Amino acid sequence: FSIVGFGTKAGLAPMHTWLPDAHSQSPAPVSAMFSGFMLNAALYCIMRHAALVNACLGSATFTAHLFTGFGMASLLVAAAFIMFQEDLKRLLAYCSVEHIGIICLGLGLGPAGTVAALLHTMNHSLAKTAGFFSAGRIVNIYQTHSIKSIRGAVHTAPLWGWSLVLSLLALTGVAPFAVFVSEFLTFKAAIELPAIWTFLVLLCGTFIAFVAIMRRMLHMGWGEPPVLDEGFNPGAAEKLFFIVVCGLLLFFGLWLPEGLLNLIRDAARIAGGLQ
Repeated sequence: FSIVGFGTKAGLAPMHTWLPDAHSQSPAPVSAMFSGFMLNAALYCIMRHAALVNACLGSATFTAHLFTGFGMASLLVAAAFIMFQEDLKRLLAYCSVEHIGIICLGLGLGPAGTVAALLHTMNHSLAKTAGFFSAGRIVNIYQTHSIKSIRGAVHTAPLWGWSLVLSLLALTGVAPFAVFVSEFLTFKAAIELPAIWTFLVLLCGTFIAFVAIMRRMLHMGWGEPPVLDEGFNPGAAEKLFFIVVCGLLLFFGLWLPEGLLNLIRDAARIAGGLQ
């Protein structure tokens, strides 16, 4: 009951249907808050319930099967919708469903997978915040959500064009962004367990999403730019946002501070509920 109830709030498939509609119609800051905070809050509630269930049963097998099942469903459903998505904000919304699925798969892969899942939660929040703020600004400039109508953003609006490109690269797990590290650790946990079916679903789902997003990213970033009525001059706050968020994604991809890693490990032990 808790994983269905809170999973609806977290955007787990098949309870995810509200999420793309809400993201596509919300202002960019609200969409960023949805993906960066609200989905994580719902996942936190699920993890706290899972810790109690694990402690009562004396085993994490029951919750691991639930996490794995809902994680596989979310990843595959999101990958399928990403393939045919032509609305920029809905594309990012289905990316949220994909990454929530990856996090759930990690939670079902034991202690190592839980560490990877918690790290992925942080990385996804950073990347999705950059993605939605970039998408919101690009939509304001181009006056459309349609991916086909957004072309040459790195030339038309270099700051937000590059921010969109970099956030999409991060969301697809390209190195050296932080999302690559947490996805790699999730794959590693699946191999070491071993959980072959989980590994194969992870591989197929992330590959499909990668190809679909890259095709759209190249079009939006470097296609022939249209003639717009107004120029674009980013302010100091916009430049600072770009530097901080994209800088953190690169920083955590290249080096994880020991203090942060220990904090995540402690949280993983609590989430397991068996120590």
